[in-house]
Amino acid sequence: MKYPIATLSIALLPLVSNADTLLSFGTDMVTADASFSRDAIYSSAGTGLNNYTDTLTFSDVDVLSPDPATTTYTGQKFYGGYDFSSSTKNGSISGQRIRNNLDRIFFQAYSGDNFTGSTLSAHTLYLFKQEDFATGHQSGSNNITSLSVKSNSYGDGALTARFLVQIGGTYYLSNTTATMGYSNTFEISESTLLLETWAEYTPYDSLDFDQGTAIFATLDLNNVTAVGLYAENDAYSDGTSTTAFALGITNFEVQGTTVPEPSSYALLLSLMTVGLTCSRRTIKRNR
Repeated sequence: MKYPIATLSIALLPLVSNADTLLSFGTDMVTADASFSRDAIYSSAGTGLNNYTDTLTFSDVDVLSPDPATTTYTGQKFYGGYDFSSSTKNGSISGQRIRNNLDRIFFQAYSGDNFTGSTLSAHTLYLFKQEDFATGHQSGSNNITSLSVKSNSYGDGALTARFLVQIGGTYYLSNTTATMGYSNTFEISESTLLLETWAEYTPYDSLDFDQGTAIFATLDLNNVTAVGLYAENDAYSDGTSTTAFALGITNFEVQGTTVPEPSSYALLLSLMTVGLTCSRRTIKRNR
């Protein structure tokens, strides 16, 4: 009569560790283009031959994702910020929205004229918090095992991407990078992630990640509370297209395991105690 304990133990195993998809962003999220919630508050400066900039300050408090109450957006919440600059020609961030075409997070820097003769830069960051992860992974300690993003991008200037994680209130960017081109996938697999190094990143100060002073080191990816993607091009010139930069994130997926919060362990212990007591009573009755 030891079966009740064994059966209970097997049933409770998923509460301890559950390899799963922690976040899956993508699929059919809108039926019409939906502007970002903070789209209207970015700041612009510069005209004519002066340096022209567009900036939306990073925030992990005010959502960037479209407001479902005023749009057709049905996807997860996300946060972030972006900036763009042109040294000599006017241009602007003109595509900050979820596009119905491929249902993608879309970022674009555009000018009605081309950017020939101007030096350009762009930095953009998108962040998903643990509270918006898949059901069963919105609390507890998440251990990341793989990261993957798919993009559909175009534009004169290529954007270089890094993965972002948050641990203990600090943001980190991956040492591994990928160029976000047309219809490609950027992935750090489970075996590679074990060897990945990361550097601290402070987007509140500036979205621009200083690669020259960054110190990369291995990082324990337990208790990850947010994940995201950062993309940049610090200095691009000779742009002959009206579109200087464009990034379209069609899918973002995170795999990992979740260790429940202490309250879940207390429940597990209580259930095991009850199971043990019932099993002992059953054994006594059958003696």
